[in-house]
Amino acid sequence: MALLTGGQVEKIELFSNSEGVAWSSNRFWLGRVLTSLAGYPTASATSFLFLYLISKGDYIYVFIILIAVLVFSFIFWIRNLYGLLWVITFTALFTLLALYGSEVLVSNILLIITSIIFVESITTSFDILKLSFSQPTRAGDATSLWKSIIFIPSPIWGVLFFVQSIVFGTLGVSLFL
Repeated sequence: MALLTGGQVEKIELFSNSEGVAWSSNRFWLGRVLTSLAGYPTASATSFLFLYLISKGDYIYVFIILIAVLVFSFIFWIRNLYGLLWVITFTALFTLLALYGSEVLVSNILLIITSIIFVESITTSFDILKLSFSQPTRAGDATSLWKSIIFIPSPIWGVLFFVQSIVFGTLGVSLFL
């Protein structure tokens, strides 16, 4: 979102516990707000989209999205050997799986990946909810939005992020009921 609104992505750090931090900058107020708003809803919408595609049997589209994200990250952000090897390995594995994997294997692997994205979209929103109440000045995007839109405090943003994740989660689960 930072790039789409004329800003810059300064740095992205991914950690082994599946957490991460993205540093971005934007000269424009609206760009900062949209960038802060984008992360949690995008994660939730992505997990819902993947669940929807899998429920329809459209596995190839999930692969295309995953490979596109990997290639985009490789081109624009990956700058270390570990990241380079990780992206190349997963891109190759996804490509081989899409081309030569059995439907059962493909569906099971995509369900595992989607389940991880699904659970993470809810747990990270819950984490930001807890932080927004316990440490409102250190709650990431909720704090950034509080600073940008002064009359809406960090805990409100935390609640909104968590509620949207539950809504998307409920919609995603309902696809399989």
